[in-house]
Amino acid sequence: MTPGRGRGPSLAAALCIGLVLPFLAKPVHLDDANFLVLARGAALDPWRPHALMINWQGTTERAFDVLSNPPGIGWWLAPVYDGPVWLQHLWMLPWMAPLLIGAYVLGQRVARRGPEAMVLIGAARGLNETNLTPIPRIDVLDMLRSYGQLLRSRAFIGYAGNTAMSVGAFFAFLAGGPYVVIEILHKHPSEYGFFFVLISGGYMTGNFAANRLSARLGVDRMIPLGVAISTVGALAGVALLLAGIVTSVSVFLPMMVVAIGNGLSQPNGIAGAVSVNPRIAGAASGLLGFGQMACGAVFTIVVGVLQNETDHSAMAGMILFACVGSFLFYLLARPRGGSAA
Repeated sequence: MTPGRGRGPSLAAALCIGLVLPFLAKPVHLDDANFLVLARGAALDPWRPHALMINWQGTTERAFDVLSNPPGIGWWLAPVYDGPVWLQHLWMLPWMAPLLIGAYVLGQRVARRGPEAMVLIGAARGLNETNLTPIPRIDVLDMLRSYGQLLRSRAFIGYAGNTAMSVGAFFAFLAGGPYVVIEILHKHPSEYGFFFVLISGGYMTGNFAANRLSARLGVDRMIPLGVAISTVGALAGVALLLAGIVTSVSVFLPMMVVAIGNGLSQPNGIAGAVSVNPRIAGAASGLLGFGQMACGAVFTIVVGVLQNETDHSAMAGMILFACVGSFLFYLLARPRGGSAA
């Protein structure tokens, strides 16, 4: 935070460094061959898209040594990097939707309240920081004490473990799904990308339902409801696998159901974890995020180690394990009296 000037300058500087400067000398457009090269690198190794060896002016070089393009567009284009040009352009259209919607909403607001909008724009430079008691420095020992206090809380461990297992199920799918669809089923990467919309749509559906139902049902009813739906999806995936059905539909549809359940339970699990001790909600949020990413990393490694060359048993098994573990962690956090919050 910039002393005396609030969050605005710091946020503007961060956005400039992270989003604007990388593209000043190299504007983003789909026809830039460099991004298609990085998309191929991302398809081969998502963690190191710049490690791809390319022919550069007659010599073989690492993309990292000769390309300065940010890899974000490459990751986005990876599923369709070798597809037809019309598909690559179609793949970029979702980026236009938020821009058009935002411009429409902003235009409506300005048109409806023109004078107020002009006053706000004119006064923006003089707006001061609203946090009147900022923390002058981070006390690492105090932060560690807060972590220790949280780790001694049965409720926090339960809620945090519940959300971490939900994230683990998603990362298990991310680890195994592309390999199963592309390498085992021999489908085009674009098919994986199109089917993945089911996962995103499922999670969004669960989030929308959680937004509507959580205030009425409470955290401790929404979590088991979401976990139950996720477990049904995981069991369906295992059942299809045991029946010998290994197709794109049998891989994605059960995970879509899991995603719906995660969308219901995860927001409530996060709310429960950070509200265990409101005084140290910031420490709870940080520790919760660390636990989620750590669990996701472990699930990714396990699926990678156990993955075979014939089906998705490793992925399906770990997703089911995550759903069962999510419920067991919730039992740890559940109020002793059994009443729902």
